[in-house]
Amino acid sequence: MTETTLRQIDSSMSLGLLDRVAEFLRSVSAQDLNDLSEGKAWITVGRPGDQHSRKPKPRKTIAAPRVEVPPSPETEAVITTLRAAETPERGLAYLESLNLGKPRLQDVMKALRQRGYSKDNMSVLRAKIVRATIGATRQAEALRGL
Repeated sequence: MTETTLRQIDSSMSLGLLDRVAEFLRSVSAQDLNDLSEGKAWITVGRPGDQHSRKPKPRKTIAAPRVEVPPSPETEAVITTLRAAETPERGLAYLESLNLGKPRLQDVMKALRQRGYSKDNMSVLRAKIVRATIGATRQAEALRGL
């Protein structure tokens, strides 16, 4: 085939395509035409029986705002007693004497607004609670003394 023949095929194909596009545009609503012209909609090519090749993008879900649940009175009592302890060792002994389970220790951590404790074992949780209560109090007292 020569270039002239290819150009003729291309031009005859182009005319056929333009006819099909014009036919399609006549069947489209005014709003869809407006969206096409503004780039808010597009035309896809398909064959009879084919599914659309483009899948719609999944919608982004918006997380519900966090609702802070106030700590229980028992949790508040534990924190108050720990902050009043004279040394970290006494605070740890008090915490161990309570025999709190892991969920209750996690409640105390949550009330202290600590993060990253979900995988910790109970002894690590106790140490973090003591550090967050007694350690923070001692550090604040030392800074006030300067």
